[in-house]
Amino acid sequence: SWGDIRAIISWIDPKPLQIQAVLVLLSIRALGKSKALLQQVPMEFQRPERAVLHVIESWKNVVPSTKLLSDEALDYITQALVVHEQFNLAQMLQGENCPASVAHLQELVGKNGSQVLHFYILFLLGFMSGLAGGAG
Repeated sequence: SWGDIRAIISWIDPKPLQIQAVLVLLSIRALGKSKALLQQVPMEFQRPERAVLHVIESWKNVVPSTKLLSDEALDYITQALVVHEQFNLAQMLQGENCPASVAHLQELVGKNGSQVLHFYILFLLGFMSGLAGGAG
């Protein structure tokens, strides 16, 4: 419900730069699933999250919106993609994750701080809200 979403956003307490970063991430994340793009990146980057990271770092002209982000905002995007590669909450909700994935998430949050988890949840909220294409 709308109240639940507001409660999650209040818990996350995003700064304006985090909102800007998550909007950029939501707009570019699908590039990692593009077969045309994956054929052009080196073999070690041919996973969706790694491909997006490679594009951000090496082909800035492909994602010009990242040029306007601060280093802190880019760090949030990078960390969210790393977390998403290692731990997919949508898979956990469907019972597809193993306990080691949850342990890895705890390790990443312990190492990088709770703001990484908050930003990742903000990203997931935007990502999962769009799954139904506005139908629900």
